[in-house]
Order: sequence, then C-alpha cells, then structure tokens
Amino acid sequence: MKKRKWIATASIVALVGVLAALIWTRRDRFTPLDVGSSAPPYRAYSLAGDTVDLTSFAGDVVLLNIWATWCRPCVVEMPALQRLHEELHDSGLRIVAVSVDAPLGIVGTFGEPGGDVGRFVADHGLTFTVLHDPSGRIQSRYQINGLPTTYIIDRDGRIQQKLHGARRWDEGTLADQIRQLVEG
Repeated sequence: MKKRKWIATASIVALVGVLAALIWTRRDRFTPLDVGSSAPPYRAYSLAGDTVDLTSFAGDVVLLNIWATWCRPCVVEMPALQRLHEELHDSGLRIVAVSVDAPLGIVGTFGEPGGDVGRFVADHGLTFTVLHDPSGRIQSRYQINGLPTTYIIDRDGRIQQKLHGARRWDEGTLADQIRQLVEG
C-alpha cells in the first residue's frame, strides 16, 4: 500500500515537473505581448512565394500591420501606409503588411470570404512588403483581437506601440513619432 502511494506521489511530482518545464520553455507564448516586449519571431510567404522572416529587417524600424482584404478599415488605411512607405523607406522604415485572408475561393473560419491579396496589392499600387498568412498564425503569435492591428517595432526589435484600428499613418503625431524612431 505504501509503495503504491509513493509511486502515485512520484508520478504526480514528475508530471508537474514536466509541465513546468514545458511552460518555462514556451513562456513567451503565455506572457502578454505589449509595449517594451521583444517582437516574437515570425515568418510567412511573400506574394512571390518566398519565405520572409521578420528577423531579416533587424536594424530597421518595422511597422507590422495585420489586415485582410474584406476588412473595410484595413482597406481605408492602405493609401496612408503607402504614402508613409514612400516617405520613409529610404530612411530605414520597413512596412510589413500581413494579410490573414483565407485563400481565394475558400471561406474563412468566421465566414469571411477568401481574398485575392495579389490583385488587391496591384489595384492599390502597394510597394511595401506584403505577406500572406491564410492560416492566421500571426493572430495567435501576436495576440491579435481585431483587424487592423499594428505593431511599431524599433531597430532593436522591441515593440514601441501596439495600435488597434485604422490610422492616418502619414499625418499628425503618430507620423511624427514614427519619423523620430526612424531618425533616432
């Protein structure tokens, strides 16, 4: 009887230890992602089919925008993102827009239509980096609750701002803050 109790106790202790080790090694997935946090690693496919890793932009300021073609506020802010890109790209700003559209002809998880991201980019004359993540991995990785959501990441890979909703990226104090990050 004592031996069974000892084995049961040892098994529970071992299980708790394994769970603690698993949580510890993946703790970045359980901590809130907010201002001051390091931007989590992430990679997705470009529209040309190449794998693009956010670490390839190390040393630049990154405006990471998560959007979809069916999201009206996302569509509205795209021209301002393009203008900001044209103004600050040569100074070290990298705009990376990650579409979470389902593939064209497929209905997404919440009933949203799949989008033709390539056509959208061409129709709107977007020249910044556009990635496609039809699985929506970025939404869990970056703790996205709605679209559009944008992270401004400094040259050291730290999140400086997390913004929900559409913005006029090329106007006002927000544009000034981005310019200061790029120039700093």
